[in-house]
Amino acid sequence: MAVWKDRLENLQIKRVKIMAKTQMPHPGHDKHLCYLNNLGFQISNPKEYKALVKNGEYFCKVCGRVAAKEKNLCKPVKL
Repeated sequence: MAVWKDRLENLQIKRVKIMAKTQMPHPGHDKHLCYLNNLGFQISNPKEYKALVKNGEYFCKVCGRVAAKEKNLCKPVKL
């Protein structure tokens, strides 16, 4: 559990540094799958990424990705 917390903390620190340099197109975009994919989140954190997409209930009208929660997509539509 401690390892997972350390990884999450490191990810949050990296995200804050990137967000300081990057202007988001809309609020909450830093939690959207399209943004996380661009950061390579699915490669560096496969378990956490799988948790976001497992049992997907929404798809994005923009990129077509599927997520379990609508907050992880730019334009979510219920499946």
